[in-house]
Amino acid sequence: MKKLKCPIARYNDEPIYITLPYGSKAFVEQYKKLGWDLTHHNGIDLVNSTNAQKAYGTPVYASQDGVVTRSIYDTSVSTKGNGLTIEGLPFVKDGKEMLLITTYWHLADLSAKTGDFVKAGQIIGTLGNTGYAIGGHPSPFKGTHIHYMVFPYERVNGKWQKCEPNNGVGGAVNAELWLEDNWKEKAQTITYNKKVDIVSILGIIKRSIEYIKSKL
Repeated sequence: MKKLKCPIARYNDEPIYITLPYGSKAFVEQYKKLGWDLTHHNGIDLVNSTNAQKAYGTPVYASQDGVVTRSIYDTSVSTKGNGLTIEGLPFVKDGKEMLLITTYWHLADLSAKTGDFVKAGQIIGTLGNTGYAIGGHPSPFKGTHIHYMVFPYERVNGKWQKCEPNNGVGGAVNAELWLEDNWKEKAQTITYNKKVDIVSILGIIKRSIEYIKSKL
């Protein structure tokens, strides 16, 4: 069975934290208000430090080899923010030809563009909190995490089709089922002392002000 690598690194001695698991219904009502047709959380939210300022700006990695089919910047707090999608290479499982599409959202910055071929473990962006990252941006670093999704496809009569198109979340499945064994421990470790640059901070504050104004 194909296995995916962890999309973020461990920060010093901290583990990888799941801040919101697949299947959670904690924010279903908010999803509806944003116009998202979801019955439950369609991915897993991951972060590598309990200190959001330390987590912000740390690397995000491609979890598989593949082609970037979408890379967008979107600072609106009513979206998933900056993110990209990678279509993986076909493989065979239980006699079926399959492929996985992985998505990475809420990134601060992107370092891969549409059409790029990336390798598993290649840096594709940095951890952030753009878009609707657990309530928007009432404070500069609140909600920093990556929203990570996996969509399995299989080839049927020569065409690629989602394996679970009617599961209430557009075919996204629990990403943990596809991550390599002991993925939290296998994630590479970084000692990261980077200071968040002033441009990034000003950008976050600007979005925070825009979000607060939209709620007044």
